[in-house]
Amino acid sequence: LFKSAEAGYAESQSQLGGCYAYRPDLIKRKGADIDSAVIWWLKAAEQEDYVAQKELAIFHVRMKEWKQAKYWLKRAEKNDFEDETLYHEIRGYERRNVQPIPKESRIAVKQYYQFLSYVQSGYKLNFDIKNLIESAESGYVHSQTELACCYAYRPDLLGCEKPHIDSAVIWWHKAAEQDDWVAQEKLAQHYVDLQDWKQAKFWLKRAKKNGYKDKELQKKIRKNL
Repeated sequence: LFKSAEAGYAESQSQLGGCYAYRPDLIKRKGADIDSAVIWWLKAAEQEDYVAQKELAIFHVRMKEWKQAKYWLKRAEKNDFEDETLYHEIRGYERRNVQPIPKESRIAVKQYYQFLSYVQSGYKLNFDIKNLIESAESGYVHSQTELACCYAYRPDLLGCEKPHIDSAVIWWHKAAEQDDWVAQEKLAQHYVDLQDWKQAKFWLKRAKKNGYKDKELQKKIRKNL
């Protein structure tokens, strides 16, 4: 893969970027290296590889650099890539004029990618869950959502025997207030389970503004209001 990427093949460059970001175990690395991933994605993206262009758009969303995210999404769309949710997420940042993450806070993004690679490798990599907690506590929205999901669905990763829904809701609220549609959707589902239909409607409406769609959930909420 390295030889093919270094020879200039765009698909290999894109795949190598993905390995650095999400599956470092496949290239015998101990953890995610998002800086190297971006380097290879850029090489592939300049050759109009839409996967690399999409990954760059997502990376810049996670850095809250919506201008660069918008640029790469447009490039990817010209190559027939479509992602309505990603489009709305970028539009939301643009509408609110969200400022990029300061350099001194970018460790939170790297900690987030470390967690992603840990999960996508099937938990084969060494990862200290404290890094995800630190990232979430610093205010990084994507880590807040992931931490909430750990409390709700994978408490074992946090050293807990059972799900801790109250803690999950606290972190989903923190992320949802920063307009993370995943957290907003999770809150909508949570309040449906509690049959608190007004709160469910409120959070589904917020999620919908950020590109999330679930007609069945919407029908269920409307039916019970």
